[in-house]
Amino acid sequence: MAPDFNLTGIPLFCELAEAELGRIIPLIKRRRYGKGHLIINEGERGDVFYLIEKGQVKVTRQSLDGREKILDILSDGSFFGELSILDQMPRSATVEAMGNVSILTLHSDDFLRLLEEIPQIAIKIIRVLSRRLRAADSQIEDLRFKTSREKIESMFIKLRETHGVDDPRGTRLTISLTHQELADMAGCSRETVCRYVKELRERGCLDVDEGKRYIFLRFNLGT
Repeated sequence: MAPDFNLTGIPLFCELAEAELGRIIPLIKRRRYGKGHLIINEGERGDVFYLIEKGQVKVTRQSLDGREKILDILSDGSFFGELSILDQMPRSATVEAMGNVSILTLHSDDFLRLLEEIPQIAIKIIRVLSRRLRAADSQIEDLRFKTSREKIESMFIKLRETHGVDDPRGTRLTISLTHQELADMAGCSRETVCRYVKELRERGCLDVDEGKRYIFLRFNLGT
């Protein structure tokens, strides 16, 4: 039976010719994970490249005091696991399924060969890595120079930009996050996040839908 992968909806492959897609499809395997499954563990060796077909994952690292820091949340069409293949170093972070997730995988040898044979893929990966590096620089700046309130506002703005969709009342996030996950992203305590979220809701800047996803009712949270 021929694989049923639809690669045209994945940004990394959407502009490729049919012949190029035909070379890639036989190399791909599909894996499915349930909520809480650790797809990648920080520090382990890695020889697999991952593409999210459907679902969300969180990318985390452990601090020296054992606390979890959420570096990013990735959704449909995003990829991860490329760094260990490119630099042959251990995994730099842990990746955990936030719900049921369908993942497309490529073995490292196939992934590297595709980068050589189809430059468009390599260019797109470089662009994504550049954006992630800029985001990491921004996170470092937030942690060093911003107050807890500013960190939380900055986090919400970034979530709205990367996971927001139009809603009759404003912009709704496509992902559901607990107060603890928000705290792990912002680098603040859960209590601080709870207090500020309550304040934003009272000011009419923020609401929550039935799926516990945040809706931004006003564009400028800080006013």
